[in-house]
Amino acid sequence: MSSAPARFRWRPLPSAPLTCVWLKARVGIEMRLCRTLYFATALICAGSLCLAQGTKLVECPNDRVYRDNRGDAGGGNAGGGQVYCEHVLPGSLVVKDGPFRFWFNRDFEGTAGNYHEGREVGKWKECDRFGRCKETEHPLLYPIEEQRVETRAEVPVSFEKGKYTFDFKSCWSTRITHLSDGKPDFDLGFATWPDVCDVEYLPLDPAAWEKEHFGCKIPFQVGIRSFDSLDLLTELPKAGLPQYCAKPVIKTGPYMSSVRPDRGEGAAQIFTAEFALGNNGVGLAQARLHFQERAESRSDRCVVRYDPASNSLFLLSDQPAKYLGPVVAGGTASLWSSRCFLAGCSTAEVTNDALKVHFAIRFNPAHFAGEHNMFLEMVDSNRQASPAPEYGRWTVPAESSPATSQWPSDRNCPVPMLGRPIGYWTSVPVNCSNVSGKWADPDNGGTWTLNQTGDEISGSLRTSEANCGTVTWQVAGRISDGVATLTATQPSSSGDKCGLAPAASITATRKPYCNTTGPDK
Repeated sequence: MSSAPARFRWRPLPSAPLTCVWLKARVGIEMRLCRTLYFATALICAGSLCLAQGTKLVECPNDRVYRDNRGDAGGGNAGGGQVYCEHVLPGSLVVKDGPFRFWFNRDFEGTAGNYHEGREVGKWKECDRFGRCKETEHPLLYPIEEQRVETRAEVPVSFEKGKYTFDFKSCWSTRITHLSDGKPDFDLGFATWPDVCDVEYLPLDPAAWEKEHFGCKIPFQVGIRSFDSLDLLTELPKAGLPQYCAKPVIKTGPYMSSVRPDRGEGAAQIFTAEFALGNNGVGLAQARLHFQERAESRSDRCVVRYDPASNSLFLLSDQPAKYLGPVVAGGTASLWSSRCFLAGCSTAEVTNDALKVHFAIRFNPAHFAGEHNMFLEMVDSNRQASPAPEYGRWTVPAESSPATSQWPSDRNCPVPMLGRPIGYWTSVPVNCSNVSGKWADPDNGGTWTLNQTGDEISGSLRTSEANCGTVTWQVAGRISDGVATLTATQPSSSGDKCGLAPAASITATRKPYCNTTGPDK
């Protein structure tokens, strides 16, 4: 099967605004995905673009709407954006139709041409950021479309009497935008293939892309069909048709994700190392966390390891390439070298297709004081070892009292230690017995805002997940012997933007960070 016209193939969303990363001005899907320009509404009249407010830079037919989406982005992009004509269709649908112009900035035009019902047609001038320009001819019908008598150069979706009608028989290659409350929320991209009509549902919000994006390959024989909505993934089965649509499945192997906390200081901590498990059938055989100067260091280091298949813990010994262990994770047996101690209370869990290993570690200040970089490493089930990128930095404080003859003198499970959030500053002297203030949690990544009166603690816990939102709990607790027992309840919402309900309560035991070598202890 030959491929669809290149201009209508799906391309991944960019990781930064297109005005910052484009090397070439394009006006198909790339322009549609340029969210910064698409949503801008300010008209910038400066330089050679316009002389007075309201001056139109392209002439639209009487029944088309003039759009000026240039914005004052500042710097070299000031005045950059699009000017074009829009055909407003029933059912909250729009397509570009008529003259189009794009500027990198107010003095630098990048592209000019014409659209016909959402599709580039005729001669286009396209320039890159270095002023190199070329002319391209875009046909009204591709050769593959000319071979089919059913193809009509018309928008293949219409709306009438509360129904959306799709013309899969024609399937003219174009791009249609749907509006929600007057703002673009997704595109429908049509492309003619040799034996099917290819339809792509393309959310314009990056946060919705993974959850909502899907594609359909619908035989031309399905013909003209009407549905209650544009969601073909749902509508085709409702109409008794085969499921021609599917969400793309991206196959990945296991990979390292994060370490919490990724910075701080202390002689003991519980570090949560997270590894994504992937979905290509390759398993995770070993999960490792390193504390050392460089990834290639082979001395003066502490390396802990977890093997999921046997639920076992290992610790690199003082002898190179030799591990101590195994001991069962979550048990009572522990491992130690001259530099660090791996407590048997270390545990692991699998949540949301990720492995989280909670390494409970004590460091020996007599042999391992100072700053150490943290690296994650893994070995997959094919015995392939990953690189070991840096994920953070941890400082082991020097001893504040003469060293004891026995290491480790404390073999208990460490209590997770709170640290100050990035950018947080307080003039209040550090007090190892007072947990008042803001603290970054080493496990869940949230922020505790606490107030201690006597032994009683009150406050809140706030957690945030990328693209999902924020949840806030009310907190109550007590402190005893420098250890706070905290209970978070009454989450502020029943769910976040990712559809995940927050826990009804969270109970945690934490110690406030304190530098035991300083004053006021």
